[in-house]
Amino acid sequence: MSYAKTLTSLEKLLESFIEKAVDLKEKRLSVLSGINRLDDIACGSRGGSDINEDISEWFAEHNRFLEEDRLRPSDLNRIDQMLGDIKNQIGADEKTSPAIEKLRSEIDRWHQVRAKDAEKIVLKRPPEAPGPSGNEPTDSSITMFHNVLGGVVSLFEEMSSDRQHLLSVLDAALTRAHDQADREALLLSAISIYYLKLKGYKVEPYVRRLKEVERLLRKGEHSA
Repeated sequence: MSYAKTLTSLEKLLESFIEKAVDLKEKRLSVLSGINRLDDIACGSRGGSDINEDISEWFAEHNRFLEEDRLRPSDLNRIDQMLGDIKNQIGADEKTSPAIEKLRSEIDRWHQVRAKDAEKIVLKRPPEAPGPSGNEPTDSSITMFHNVLGGVVSLFEEMSSDRQHLLSVLDAALTRAHDQADREALLLSAISIYYLKLKGYKVEPYVRRLKEVERLLRKGEHSA
């Protein structure tokens, strides 16, 4: 493959990576916004406010979270706690109405779906392929790379959430790769450097840091 074609291929890979990272970040922000909104509603219930309309709107907008599998375990636990708090608050009121019963029903339905999902145990094993020796299974290189890329995208989402520029993310990724011998951080650093280089940024200092981290990681492998 020619140098020009290699650059084009890498540029497409980077574009795909950035698109996925942006999409993940937007979805994450949507989740956090929904959780914060529920927290506000829960606070209103503790203050005695009429939250029937608010919680109904929340369920209408955010029930899809369970279906789309967007939520992390910590998100689910936080939502469960807030919904339980809301149910306890409205349950403490002796008065009842069709609206309150509907609200209780919605909360119970959420918990039922959650419990059902938690009981699911999915056992999947990909077809085994002969390894280099002919008798040991090995994963497809494409599958392995896909998994690594997914980890790098998640790391980018995490590290970019409170930063304003890719250079800041790059600096943090290099520091993490150096201090924690984190290979995903090293890959994120390499991708970021190449992307910034294509955009005309001066990346020589970062390249030197990257090479130093690579040297340390190789040294660590040999001494292990």
